[in-house]
Amino acid sequence: MSGILKAVCLSAALLFGSLAHAQETQCARQVFKSMEQLSHTVEQGEFKLWYATQGKHALADTQDLNGNGVPDRIDDLLLQLQAARDFYSDVLHLTAPLRQPRYAQAHTINVYVLAMRKGNGLAFHEPVQSRPSRKADSEPCGLRIYVNNQLDPSRNLTPAHELFHLYQYGYAMFKRPWYLEGMARLMETAFAGPERLQRYQQASSGPVSCQDVIGESYSAVRFWWEQQDAQAIEIPASLSRLRYTDGTPVFTNQRFKHGEMVKRVLEELGDLSRNTAQSMDLPSYRWPVREQGSKDFDAPMCQALAKVLH
Repeated sequence: MSGILKAVCLSAALLFGSLAHAQETQCARQVFKSMEQLSHTVEQGEFKLWYATQGKHALADTQDLNGNGVPDRIDDLLLQLQAARDFYSDVLHLTAPLRQPRYAQAHTINVYVLAMRKGNGLAFHEPVQSRPSRKADSEPCGLRIYVNNQLDPSRNLTPAHELFHLYQYGYAMFKRPWYLEGMARLMETAFAGPERLQRYQQASSGPVSCQDVIGESYSAVRFWWEQQDAQAIEIPASLSRLRYTDGTPVFTNQRFKHGEMVKRVLEELGDLSRNTAQSMDLPSYRWPVREQGSKDFDAPMCQALAKVLH
């Protein structure tokens, strides 16, 4: 093959690869009618919060004791999200969702405070460009989190929990409950300590293996809790001093004994995700939903975890 032909073939391959990557990471346009009722927004860093003070999606409590023009619950929600982001990325050194190749087109994390039929929050794995109607302009490409409008962030860690899901989505494609919910529940202990896990630990007698929890969801935290590092990570003073508007500390815990483990796990599952996509001839990121949640991945996930867990 001549040098010119090789160069042409290489250029074509690079162009095809670039186009394929762009198609995989592109944002779908979505009509989200509730946006019309969320008449207030506040932005800080990578977060944009959408909320209402009247109507169906109105905050349960709109008091503004600090007089900054923003309801205290929104101040507290934004504080928890920013604190969680700083802890995950700056202290644990996890790659933030918006810095992951999967979300190369996303520019912000939209947090919608809504009346939810059930649950306190929800994090979505695909980036979208949302608009209130088909004729309206779309917002910039972003990720999405829903938070229940009844929730009091100074008493509930759902925002930090849901944000961690975005970190998980950025690393790997697997959507198995024992991994997603079990590990996200573990992350709550960085903020509030292990007391919240007592009901899960009481269900365990002896060591818990990965295989023991593959059929579980939140209760799988009992497996993750056992995977402690030799040395705990101290919560930095810059985070320990943070207070909600009522004076409650954002972090009531002083140390976290799972930081290095969490990073190893996410990186190992990221490698497994990429290798699985290649071996199964799947796109790197746009796996069919059924594949993402397939039980067939439990065994290889447990095998991968065995490499990096004590």
